[in-house]
Amino acid sequence: MKNIYEALPKLDDKKCGFETCWEFAEAVVEGRAPCYGCVTGGPEVAARVCELMKVSVPEEQIQGMPHCLGKGYVQVYTGNGKGKTTAALGLAFRAAGRGLKTYIGQFMKGQHYGELDAAKMIYPYIAIEQYGKDTFIHVQNPPHEDDVLMARQGMAKGKEAMLSGKYDIVIFDEITTAHFFHLISIQEMLNVVESKPDGVELIFTGRYAPPELIEAASLVTEMTEVKHYYQMGVLARDGIER
Repeated sequence: MKNIYEALPKLDDKKCGFETCWEFAEAVVEGRAPCYGCVTGGPEVAARVCELMKVSVPEEQIQGMPHCLGKGYVQVYTGNGKGKTTAALGLAFRAAGRGLKTYIGQFMKGQHYGELDAAKMIYPYIAIEQYGKDTFIHVQNPPHEDDVLMARQGMAKGKEAMLSGKYDIVIFDEITTAHFFHLISIQEMLNVVESKPDGVELIFTGRYAPPELIEAASLVTEMTEVKHYYQMGVLARDGIER
């Protein structure tokens, strides 16, 4: 048996030019693969390439290989219904199960939420930082300077994480709400979209997503409130809303 890093060609998502990993695997067999050394497409790709090339390597080597997201897209979760942050956290949890790493920057949030402790349990697959006060922001126009400063710090840290090469998914949680309260400009959000690396999935959450951001995204989900127990006096509960 060969060592997997000696036996398999390399998949470079930014340069290989193939739409899917399976097209790459077929190209390996036909001698059209552009570069060699190792596969970075993850266990499933490695297993398929081994099968097509009729190469035998230890199973534990295949299962121990890191995953690779491939092409990343821009998603927006917006609307007045509950579940926007929850959906983004669910995606991060699913990604962690595939060996992908997620950075989450939470805008206008400084309170203690359950996801902060949960992220510590599976670090380094999920990292969360907050950019807000430990109280709800008071609506005013223009906003307080310290609120604007924290939001801008969040933008800078989020963009740094996106460009660092350390994360497959970057989530700007509640950023569209921060935009609604004049803490973040639409151009700042669009600049993040424009500078997104190909291999990073970018997610924006929050109410009031502006049309320009919706136009720039590849996937937009609107949470519509049909019924909410808050109207019956039920307050936010640990583990459910926080």
